[in-house]
Amino acid sequence: MPTHLATIDPSDHRKGKTIKTDCGAHVNLNQVQGTTDSWHVTTVNWAHNHDREIPKGGSALKPPMAEQQAMITELATSFQPFMCSQISAVLDILDTCLPNKHHALEPHQIGNVMNQAWLEACKEVENLGGDIHTIITSLEQK
Repeated sequence: MPTHLATIDPSDHRKGKTIKTDCGAHVNLNQVQGTTDSWHVTTVNWAHNHDREIPKGGSALKPPMAEQQAMITELATSFQPFMCSQISAVLDILDTCLPNKHHALEPHQIGNVMNQAWLEACKEVENLGGDIHTIITSLEQK
């Protein structure tokens, strides 16, 4: 049973989607010494103690594509930043208009890209000398 600090609001507790099953199914591979493309199968155990996690016909989560990451970063760090739900809607609209179909992203994937973009933006401001120095430099350039 997980424990949390009393100062953390219960609504802020993360609810993960992973399930611990202690499943013993696995395959062990060993690379043949002296080669880069030869492998030897040492163990195969297909016995699962649980049902499928992904239903037949379903798909596994795929990482965000570079174009999706760029779009999320742009929208999350704009002058008037978009919220996760707004970015999701923009990505859905672009998906219907563009010839290169992208796969749909889960809200937590969009949030992860947004958090990374904000972190990088904060680091960039710190590297420029902090908020005030960055504002003064920007005004001087204008």
